[in-house]
Amino acid sequence: MTRWLLFAALIIALTVAASVAPLLMPSKEGPETRYRAPVNLDGPRPKLDVNEKNLVHDFGVMPLQTKASHTWTAKNIGDKDMVIRKGDSSCSCTIANLPEGKTELTMKPGDEIPIKLEWDTRDSAGPFSKYASILTTDPLHDKVDFVIKGTVRPAIVILPESTISFDSVSNDQDHSQRVVIYSPDKSDLEISEIRNARRDFLKVTKIPLTKEDLESLAGFEKASTQSDDAKRFKGISGYQLEFTIKKGMPIGPFREEIFLTLNHPKHGKQRLTVFGEISGPISLSPEAIRMTQVSGTRGASEAISIYVRGKNDAHFTIKSIPHPLVATVTKIGESTGNDKAPKGSRYKLTVSVPAGSKPATIKQQIVLETDHPEAPELILPVHVIIR
Repeated sequence: MTRWLLFAALIIALTVAASVAPLLMPSKEGPETRYRAPVNLDGPRPKLDVNEKNLVHDFGVMPLQTKASHTWTAKNIGDKDMVIRKGDSSCSCTIANLPEGKTELTMKPGDEIPIKLEWDTRDSAGPFSKYASILTTDPLHDKVDFVIKGTVRPAIVILPESTISFDSVSNDQDHSQRVVIYSPDKSDLEISEIRNARRDFLKVTKIPLTKEDLESLAGFEKASTQSDDAKRFKGISGYQLEFTIKKGMPIGPFREEIFLTLNHPKHGKQRLTVFGEISGPISLSPEAIRMTQVSGTRGASEAISIYVRGKNDAHFTIKSIPHPLVATVTKIGESTGNDKAPKGSRYKLTVSVPAGSKPATIKQQIVLETDHPEAPELILPVHVIIR
């Protein structure tokens, strides 16, 4: 696990560096690089002073759906009135005492005003950098850029992602996959409940993260947030979640939702999706029924080929079928087997829309029961449109 966490951290670190660097580079149109005409500094003039020498404020790591702001104080320390106006901006910028609908105000010598930048993280995870500019009549500070930056992190992180895919796995043995779930901002994360509708065939096990896992996650967090604050990452806690598809899972496509209850105050509910395709000793071709131009007056039929490997005789029962469809299973023959196809038997499943059926749209499934010990059920998706 350590290997893939470190690999993920390296990729994110490189991505973050590439995306943030251009935002923090001085603008070619900034006051430092613009051509200036000679300025006469003799006599009375306005002088801008800001209470912080650093005009870039770093919020560090912020959670999703959070508002934060930072305020600088601008003061006229000169001996002449100074006019201040809003410039361009990529976030919400508020200049105190600026009347609504007005674009500028006059600051007397000694006057000071707060300049507030606000940022709403919403649901946008990753690094951010926003700015707002003010324009003044101070000849040495005619344009000043205020910058806020940071990294937005989800309160609950799932690695590699919250969808778990089992792509075409056989049902003659167990198959398992794991994901990691943890919270960067809660040191005692607990999963109090795991709800799963298919516990008979889909098992979910929570495994507390080991010390080695936690050290890897701390490195991952530092790389993804570009933070050197080691104290922040000491409190990471979480689990590995192991998803196991049990032997004997019904053949066909499946999609299951897993619901977690956590003790996180803001994110107490999480949903994960497990999906895939189950194959086995019985195969269907095609793997679904699709009839979308059926005349209800005349009806229609579609045939599915069923191949049972390693067994000369099998018994099929229609367990469930959506109304008004009907289905029959007939044996076609047996195969002695060769290099390309193993020994087995062939059947035909015929699905019919009876003549005289009423208009309907059917998106359900047909379930077949079998006497095969490794494939007790077959699931066949159905999409039928009767006109």
